[in-house]
Amino acid sequence: MYRLTEQDRKDLKYQCRPVIVLVLLFVFISPLITFLVFESTNYHYTIVHLLISSFALISFEVFIGYLMVRKYLADIRNNTKRAVGKTIKRKETWEDYEAGSGQVSDSYAREMKAFQAYAFIIDNFRYKVDKELYENCNEGDEVNFFYAPISNYRLGIELKEKAEW
Repeated sequence: MYRLTEQDRKDLKYQCRPVIVLVLLFVFISPLITFLVFESTNYHYTIVHLLISSFALISFEVFIGYLMVRKYLADIRNNTKRAVGKTIKRKETWEDYEAGSGQVSDSYAREMKAFQAYAFIIDNFRYKVDKELYENCNEGDEVNFFYAPISNYRLGIELKEKAEW
């Protein structure tokens, strides 16, 4: 087991962002939903009914949000990651294009921005890597895949250090 780096913690926190945004959105919308439900049923309600119903709905939303991110939070709390060694079967490089960079109009067409993409083929799966790692590794080299132990989120790939005899 290894300790999480600052980048690893940042990546795990980034996985929680969509849930946090959704929960905050629903926290602001749920009182409106509660009000509209009471209005549509012609129920004689008071402000206390609205507050209790809104609080119950918000509590439910926060609980569901916690269930969605609990594994990432546990990984951040544990501050550990595990390494799995794998062998590079093949290396690939290809020219890829930036999404949304091209433009076509009546008067002209702008070319899409091209860039080089790099990948390792390991156990019949393609893993995109950065240029530096691609250049430092050869086919048949051992690499470490780092995973968060509870969420099983892949945190990165590094070249396995060779033991010096």
